[in-house]
Amino acid sequence: MGFIFLLAGCRKKEELDACKLVNEADAQAIIDRPIKFDQAMTDKVRSLDHSPGVCIYSAGPDETSPRVVVGYRLYDSLDLIKEGFTESKTSVWKTQNQEPLLTIGDDAVLLDGSLIALRKGKVWLQIGVANAGEHDTISKEALKSAAQKATKMF
Repeated sequence: MGFIFLLAGCRKKEELDACKLVNEADAQAIIDRPIKFDQAMTDKVRSLDHSPGVCIYSAGPDETSPRVVVGYRLYDSLDLIKEGFTESKTSVWKTQNQEPLLTIGDDAVLLDGSLIALRKGKVWLQIGVANAGEHDTISKEALKSAAQKATKMF
């Protein structure tokens, strides 16, 4: 699973901490298995050019282990984030099952039951599960709860 952000017109919001938006307990509830903050993978992703504020929790030591990934971007323009989010729903995510989430943020969707993409104000936040195996259970309710809780922090 990839996390796609439209990067033009955005900047990192230093006062937000992706690991505080969704904490380890939230991440464990989402994937319903022991999971830990993955400093090495988080640092690797943060070092990439144009990387969003990110936090990664992993269920194991290798890159194929199931993980919960939290990423955000702060946009300079409310119009740009609205346009980008709408464009993602109609083109980037058009092949994915989209469940509108009317009570989270200004606009939010659950994609394929494993990722929530949302915008609130000028913040675009994504919380999702990567590398889930066929025996892993993803709690949509825990995912929604984590997203709702996160939106109260910005």
